Amino acid sequence: MTFLLRRAAMAVIAIGCLSLGACDKNLVKVSYQQLGNAQSWNLENKSGGDANGMWRIYMLRGVVNDGENAKPFTFDLSKVALKNGAVVTSAGPMLHGAPFMLPVNFKAPVAPKVAYTVPYGSGVMFVIKEDGDTDKAAYSTLTYKSASGESVLMVPLDSKATPAFGQIDQAFLNVLHSKQNTYENTYQPSGDKN
Repeated sequence: MTFLLRRAAMAVIAIGCLSLGACDKNLVKVSYQQLGNAQSWNLENKSGGDANGMWRIYMLRGVVNDGENAKPFTFDLSKVALKNGAVVTSAGPMLHGAPFMLPVNFKAPVAPKVAYTVPYGSGVMFVIKEDGDTDKAAYSTLTYKSASGESVLMVPLDSKATPAFGQIDQAFLNVLHSKQNTYENTYQPSGDKN
């Protein structure tokens, strides 16, 4: 009986490793944090709103390509998504949120055994529009639409934090930028605390 229990436990661990990619020797970790939520935005004399949806504002902390058998990897912001499939928005606040926002077509090549962080002075935030969700305090985790041969684990820095809520404008982006600085000083690109 003990043998069968051990075999069952090993099978559960193996399935967990495969589903999470945690046992993959090519695993790339992408650390991020959700900073805020908004139902409207007003930037550069342009604005928009949606009472039946929410813009989720995130920051990219780092991309760590240090798996045992790491190979070259290119982080592609367009592959970041919510679990429901919603991807980084290519309009609205992403286009008018400079200097806080990453470019919509942001890509970063990350060599093996290297940790990448967005260069100082560049925007690190990005926005995903979630239709049908109006929960102002919701924390939404992210996934990565990996290509064949890629194994990417999205690592939230603090999934228990309540995102700020407001209208995406310069004042709100300044508040989120302050939160971003706190996370950058508290967490390493891998998602580990300093």
